[in-house]
Amino acid sequence: MARPLEHAPDCPGPDINTVRGRLGDTLERCRACGRWGVKPPEAVTPERVEQAAAVVVAVVPAARYVCGLHSRPVNWRGTGCPDCVREHEAREATRAEDKRRREQARLARLEVFR
Repeated sequence: MARPLEHAPDCPGPDINTVRGRLGDTLERCRACGRWGVKPPEAVTPERVEQAAAVVVAVVPAARYVCGLHSRPVNWRGTGCPDCVREHEAREATRAEDKRRREQARLARLEVFR
């Protein structure tokens, strides 16, 4: 849609800058008063050029922490890699006989000091 350039009433003098708009139309802007307008289109409209689709490449941001072995995301402490968790053996609860043996050794050490 064409909209002619209308200068402000107190415009000291037309100092016009002409640029190509984002949609391909011609825009005029007065540097003196700051107002702008759209020039009517020329008789010959350029044909639209088909653009190829942009290739999107997934890139890991540089500020992201990753596991050194598996390149999987981890937290800032370096923990939380799911592959590392799967590789480690599950912890087992301490057996009752081990607890008893440790308690007896502790009591024996205390007896020495009495």
